[in-house]
Amino acid sequence: MEQKKVTRDFKVLTEKISPDNVAVMAELIAMRETKALIGYYGYYAEKAHKNLCRDIFGKHEPGYIFSDSYDFVQSVALFLCDHPDSRVTKAERRHTCVPPRLCVLIVKHSFRSIQIA
Repeated sequence: MEQKKVTRDFKVLTEKISPDNVAVMAELIAMRETKALIGYYGYYAEKAHKNLCRDIFGKHEPGYIFSDSYDFVQSVALFLCDHPDSRVTKAERRHTCVPPRLCVLIVKHSFRSIQIA
């Protein structure tokens, strides 16, 4: 079986939010923000980031079981689905924008709720 290399391009975050790209956007945002949380939360954030990366890169394997860290991606995806035809970045002022910091707050809130539970 030939393994295909998948590249992650952050240029997708400058596009409009659509059903075609919301999953990729949510994965990139969650991966980036869990890495940023390592400096604040230490071991637990590092473990969540490692599990999330394992989930994102291994999701195409048959029989793969997702960890609880993939909930970050689902939380961000649900938030992005509430803002169709918007952009995550403020690249164009003519269109409505979703402030990137809101996505960060969602990941932080999700992390805190998982850590408490």
